[in-house]
Amino acid sequence: MTGGLDGHIRRWDTTHWIELSALDAHGRGVRDLDLDPSTEGLMTSVGGDRTLRVWRQRDGRPLFAASRRVVARLSPAGVAAVSSRGRVCIHGRTPGDEENRLPRLDDRVTCIGWTPDHRSVLVGSAGAVYRLRVDDGAQEFRRPFGAGLVTALDVGPAGLGFVAVAPDATIARWSVDGDLRWQVEPDGAQPISVRISPDGRWVAQSMAYLVQIRDLSDGRLVCEIKLRLKGVFGLAWSADGTRVMSSGADGRVRVWALPPG
Repeated sequence: MTGGLDGHIRRWDTTHWIELSALDAHGRGVRDLDLDPSTEGLMTSVGGDRTLRVWRQRDGRPLFAASRRVVARLSPAGVAAVSSRGRVCIHGRTPGDEENRLPRLDDRVTCIGWTPDHRSVLVGSAGAVYRLRVDDGAQEFRRPFGAGLVTALDVGPAGLGFVAVAPDATIARWSVDGDLRWQVEPDGAQPISVRISPDGRWVAQSMAYLVQIRDLSDGRLVCEIKLRLKGVFGLAWSADGTRVMSSGADGRVRVWALPPG
């Protein structure tokens, strides 16, 4: 699946890269898209108009929408979204489910992810990463990180923790309990996105003009892909973790094969 600046969500045959279907989802472009295999074929999208929509993948049927949302992550426990005012909101997965707004943090929230047990969310804010319990909003930990608003974070498979990137391109990995595993200092590039591979071996980080692949176990740089583009916006992994896909400012999706070993 890809989300475009034209507001369409497209489904592709990844063997021959043939477009299978296109869904007219948002009027002002698709800013955020999330799919989770454990959620019975649902997906979420957030448009440039800050509208969150939850869809059924197989037929593109819209299930519900919420306004003033900037990013969302899907799980069997519901939809965790960040409002335009920087607050965490938990939505149910079906129309009519009650919305749960977690207590407001001192600073604006910019990115979010579910813990593997779906009982808590990890959120990036100004100079820190938090873990918040969903049922009552209790703060389970706060970990200082970088300066300024945390740019992106991603949660790995069970037992592998999560990674986050700061505005200066510092990238770090923690356990899901908040123990720091490693941290790599910045190289000056502007970070945009970060994604852990499904097999838990690699982490991909996109920046203004390049994509870096690191070993998730120790943060070692494995390879670097330099592009002549204005920006590399999004990242996604193949199911087997051998290929990484990047979307660029030129409107193209590129597929990269990792070097052997």
